[in-house]
Amino acid sequence: MSIFKKNIQDALNEVKETQSSVPGFYSDGFLTWLADNFIVYEAFEDSSAKVINVGYHHYSARTIIEVIRHQFAIREISGNYKINNNNIPDLARLFMKLHPVYDGFFEVREGKKRK
Repeated sequence: MSIFKKNIQDALNEVKETQSSVPGFYSDGFLTWLADNFIVYEAFEDSSAKVINVGYHHYSARTIIEVIRHQFAIREISGNYKINNNNIPDLARLFMKLHPVYDGFFEVREGKKRK
């Protein structure tokens, strides 16, 4: 089992705790989206782990999501999973919060609410 693997409850708890202590850290609706689309976060975490394991120290969250979109399309993943571009920075933030040793692996900008 990968050291990167987190379960849905760990992820949801992280989002809830951060939202209560740092309002606006994650975008509005991210918690609900994550609960409904956790398979997307799992794929994001798995892909991030692969990139890290081959030696990258910095990478694009958007590139990882585009690969996931492609993989879901060719594997015909059943379900109505939605990957909105607005969720990409939140996926990157969540990954780095759950795996602090990789803080800074993804570059994320601070939105108006996050400053």
